[in-house]
Amino acid sequence: MSSFCSCMLIAITLDYILELTIFAPVLALTTKFERGDQSEKRQSFCYSSQCWILLSRFVISKVGLVTIAAMQIILYIVATVGIMQMKANFDPTRAFLSDSKLITCVEIVNSIYREYVPTVFVVNNPPDISNSTQYDEFMELVDRLEELPSSYGAERTLLWLRDYVKYLEKKRKRSGSHNTNFTYQYVPEFLTSKFLADKNVLHYHIVDRHVISYLSLHSVIVDSFLFIMVSCGKGGWTRRAHFVDPIRSILDEYPHYNVTLFDYDGTIFDLISNVKLIARTDQSSNNYNGMHYAHMLHIHNKITFNSCRIIYHFLNILLLVHFAMVLLFICDKTVTNVNYMQILQCYISGLIGILSLIGLDLDPITMIVVLIAIGFSVDFTAHTCYHFYHYDNSAHNSNKCNDYRTRKLADIYFVVGEPIVEGAASTILCMLPVFAISTELIKSLAKTIVTVILLGIFHAIIIVPAILSLRISKTDKNEGSIMVTNHNTTVQSECKNETVM
Repeated sequence: MSSFCSCMLIAITLDYILELTIFAPVLALTTKFERGDQSEKRQSFCYSSQCWILLSRFVISKVGLVTIAAMQIILYIVATVGIMQMKANFDPTRAFLSDSKLITCVEIVNSIYREYVPTVFVVNNPPDISNSTQYDEFMELVDRLEELPSSYGAERTLLWLRDYVKYLEKKRKRSGSHNTNFTYQYVPEFLTSKFLADKNVLHYHIVDRHVISYLSLHSVIVDSFLFIMVSCGKGGWTRRAHFVDPIRSILDEYPHYNVTLFDYDGTIFDLISNVKLIARTDQSSNNYNGMHYAHMLHIHNKITFNSCRIIYHFLNILLLVHFAMVLLFICDKTVTNVNYMQILQCYISGLIGILSLIGLDLDPITMIVVLIAIGFSVDFTAHTCYHFYHYDNSAHNSNKCNDYRTRKLADIYFVVGEPIVEGAASTILCMLPVFAISTELIKSLAKTIVTVILLGIFHAIIIVPAILSLRISKTDKNEGSIMVTNHNTTVQSECKNETVM
């Protein structure tokens, strides 16, 4: 994501420079090729102006305000339902083409994991088994892991140390020794007898080889070893990731053994853990006993409403920077707060809720596309608020409206409304071919961009003007008399004549 942000910063900087150095001069030079007949443009201007006036009257009317409030409430309800239904999930097949062979591979792996899941533990600081306290404490750690509802128990745990202790007990009985201390002295002999010498089950070294013949104690030092605990079958990476947290919690209570939970999908589990928003227990999918269900419920309640830290961290930074920039250019706290709240409501609640309803889960793919598409959210309401604050009555007056609020909104719509709608429409048209791509990752990006644009238009054209218009009066008492330029007068007269005809 940092690379993406860096590329976007470079692209925007270059675009800004090229706009001023190339596009603007070329645009000025091409004006001499424009046709002298301006009747079509004036007709389009008149039609557009009338449409914006009608929309302005609707926005400030009582019926319009009630309708807009109802639409906003409906949007909140839809967003809330979507957020409540959203679940933390990770499906790797969404990153592949629909006809990719990798999808078949993932399905095969999931079918295996539904039967059982081997969990590998690497003990980097083995206990001293000659010390009964350390040995008992380590076995307590193993017992706690085996008591987890996700484990099949001790009978399916592959721990060489248990067999080694039994081996020492049998050896002691045969020799008639009464020594109660265990050592790692017979580890090489044990591994050879069990055909484990070449299996890399444990690593050890011998302190002094010539001392071995005298049966010196502690001559064999075990550096590290591993053991495997077989767990109940869980389909999919998401369900497997949910069982990693309690295991890690137990391991953290015994740091002196430095036990590491190793899994080939461990990095994916960490990624899934970072995007948990609302995790709920699916009762229909639990085929375990009551104790397992209670433990599952405890785990899920623990991570319920655990916010998506990466997305919300990014959004908080975005909102703070956006708030500072708007406050810098729009020196009005009310206008800035309205813009800030609409961004907050629209793109945190509305966007995530709607994405959930159209089939997107809270996974790394959704997280990435939201972070990429969220940049589209800045311009819409910011432009409307900026022109609302810097509106100059004497510089516009392109329409004859007695109501100052209608005139102001119509002028703002005409200046910023059309560019917003045209830019949004062109972006959506460019996104339409993307839906034909069979990769769900690309489709998710297109869905997110289209959703952000539609929400942005709705708030910039309807919601924000309706809220801001509540603070202005019907007549402009602070501004001077209406100053109409000759061009506007001509256009208004032509619009009037066309209306009469």
